[in-house]
Amino acid sequence: MTEYKLTIEHSPHEADVSIIRRGLSAYNVEQVGDDAFYEYAIFLKDDHARINGGAFAELMWGWVGILSLWVARDLRGQGHGGRLLAALEHEAVIRGYTHSFLIAGSFQSAAFFIENGYGVFGKLENYPPGHKLYWLKKENLIEQPHGFAIITNPSEEQLAILRRGV
Repeated sequence: MTEYKLTIEHSPHEADVSIIRRGLSAYNVEQVGDDAFYEYAIFLKDDHARINGGAFAELMWGWVGILSLWVARDLRGQGHGGRLLAALEHEAVIRGYTHSFLIAGSFQSAAFFIENGYGVFGKLENYPPGHKLYWLKKENLIEQPHGFAIITNPSEEQLAILRRGV
């Protein structure tokens, strides 16, 4: 009879980790069927093609999973994060995906995502110590016309401008 033993490896080889990933992937396909897995990234580049921000996501099982979104410190607060998020969502929608989720810490960008229509569906207290970890989602993503923002709750000032036909 074969004997199995556990080993702990602190810097495992990628080839060994790949065996685990492939095994889990095969199991998932058996359980829920195959779905095309697609990764993509959006980059914020300057005139010299240097990356100053970006976002990375994966599409699978009808959802876009946002894995990371980052903007260089000196460019924050200028709308670049919103542009990156809109581009991620736009790419998902044109590929037929209408739901999005992510994980963000209270010290990271959780408030930013909430301001952009994401709702909290899970929270882990004290991770890291003194902070919270949030699971957020946004359902019913809609395709926004390229270069335009859709305003769902216009202010009185915005309505007045529309009424004037400006």
